[in-house]
Amino acid sequence: MSKKITFSKALREGLHEEMVRDENVFIIGEDMAVMGNVFGVTTGFLDEFGPNRVIDTPISEEGFCGMAVGAAMRGLRPVVELMYNDFITVAADPIFNQAAKTRYMTGGQATVPMVLRCPMGAGRRNAGHHSQSLEALFCHFPGLKVIAPSCAEDAKGLIKSAIRDDDPVVSLENKLLYAKKEEIPEEEYWPTSASPARRWAAPPPPRRLRLPKLLRPRRPPLPRRRPPCPPPRQSPRTAPPSSWWAAAPAAMWPPSGRPSWARR
Repeated sequence: MSKKITFSKALREGLHEEMVRDENVFIIGEDMAVMGNVFGVTTGFLDEFGPNRVIDTPISEEGFCGMAVGAAMRGLRPVVELMYNDFITVAADPIFNQAAKTRYMTGGQATVPMVLRCPMGAGRRNAGHHSQSLEALFCHFPGLKVIAPSCAEDAKGLIKSAIRDDDPVVSLENKLLYAKKEEIPEEEYWPTSASPARRWAAPPPPRRLRLPKLLRPRRPPLPRRRPPCPPPRQSPRTAPPSSWWAAAPAAMWPPSGRPSWARR
């Protein structure tokens, strides 16, 4: 069975199921508790889970991201939201220098099982400081896992898988997708399990790609074989000087004898 819900409701379901399953999961960020997130993803979570698991923070991205990194190293599983992905430049040190590198710098003795949710993208008249798409920035830091769900089914499945991962995961969510409705399975699923959803089935075998004629690479033309060049004709201007003919032996003279112009 399946149901049709929006992208944001699918995210909400995935977060809710993981918070019910694991008491170590908590949500932290700006306007996440009382307001229920600017996109309505966490509406009602404060009443159900309490202020210790749904935490409102000041406008200090570096501060609460650093708190989340420390909490993850102590065994909790924080789900942090930057209101917009543009604010990652403010929280670069705890995410890029601490969360991404902790496992490698400690030889696997410490991990950072946290999720960083980042709404991104333009098209909503949110001005230049709230409309960038910085997925390339996140992808260039080793140690971070980056996901970008493109539909409701991906949103729920990937957020559940990200919360259960033992490494830091960055979830990039395009703001224009939040209101898009799609079919998702009613039963619990996540990408790393044997899900009945067709999306997570084994990929089909690769098939040969046929390009249009205009896009097919053209073979370089074969080099043409030039005909042998005839020997150059000697003219008075290009012939050897008369002094050479005068000094040359008779065997080297042409059949008609020494040229008239060389008898000077």
